[in-house]
This record gives sequence, C-alpha cells and structure tokens, in this order.
Amino acid sequence: MNIRKKKLLDWEVESEKITCSVDNCNEIALHRAPETKDEKDSNYKLLCLIHIREFNATWNYFEGMDQNEIEKFQESDVIGHRPTWPLGLGPLGRNSKWTLNQNDDLFKEFFATSSGKTNFKQQRELDPQERKALAVLDLDSETTMNQIKQRYKHLVKRYHPDLNGNNIKNEEKLKTLNKAYAFLLTCNYD
Repeated sequence: MNIRKKKLLDWEVESEKITCSVDNCNEIALHRAPETKDEKDSNYKLLCLIHIREFNATWNYFEGMDQNEIEKFQESDVIGHRPTWPLGLGPLGRNSKWTLNQNDDLFKEFFATSSGKTNFKQQRELDPQERKALAVLDLDSETTMNQIKQRYKHLVKRYHPDLNGNNIKNEEKLKTLNKAYAFLLTCNYD
C-alpha cells in the first residue's frame, strides 16, 4: 500500500511540479495548510514537507480563545457541530412552527410504497400481556377484533380435543388459546 501511494505521489510531482508557497523555497509542495482558522474558508497554501512540519509545530487552532470558548468548542465537537434538541421538540416537534401531517409531500414521500400509496398506520401501544396474547394467536399489533375472532376460530378447530383424538398437548394448547382470547376480548380493538 505504501509503495502504491508513493508511486501516485511521484506521478503527481512529475505532472504538476507545484513549488512550496514559502518565499525562497523551491521544494515541491505536496501538503495543504489552511490560511485561516475559519472552517468555511476553503483557502489553503501548499507547503513542502519541511515547511508543513514547521507549520504544524506552531499551529494552534485555539489561539485567541478563552477557556470557556475552548470547552464550548470541544463539547460541540462531540456531535460534529450540528444542532441538537430534545426528542419531540426539534424542527418537526410539538412546539415547532413546522408540522408534518399526512397531506404533506414529505410525509407521502417518506411513507410511500412502490405502488405510490402511503403505507402508514397508527400503531397501538401494547402492554406485555397483550403482546403475549397476540403472540399465542400468532397475530401482530395491527390486527383488528374481527381478525382475532377469525384466527381464534381457526385455531380452536385445529386444537380441539374432540377433533384430535384427545391429544393432551393439543388440550394444553387449547387452554392457552382460550386464556389469550378471553384477555384480548377485554382489550380495546376496532
């Protein structure tokens, strides 16, 4: 890898032959050094290896800043100097002048399926018992009461002891199905 990099640098040196920007230095410049501390400023000077080492030895990004400014910069650097806010209070949060509703183009684009229709449903908050009862019936959180009843009828026919020759395992499965179904009947479904 180092050999390839060296060959690439040799090719650049031969093709461009840029000299160091320090006065009276005719060495080839391969290293960029910022002209100012301003990150938005894209002006660089090109230096040779000797002068870039001198530049790096004397460069102090925090020169002219007091301790509070340095600490604020370091704290902001952890998140890449990007703005942050508490969950739900950002640009699309409750207290924002921007809102996202189902009629917005951004909303439709984000939730669009390949057919072009939005695929967004409000999911219910499930407690652990409800999740467990749905898992017994092998259903998900977006199910309706009608689907629960249909699934229950199907599973009862499958595991009922009269239809399965009094199999003990099926009888136990039927008992858990009955408990899960009875619990789901007490829950609020459409």
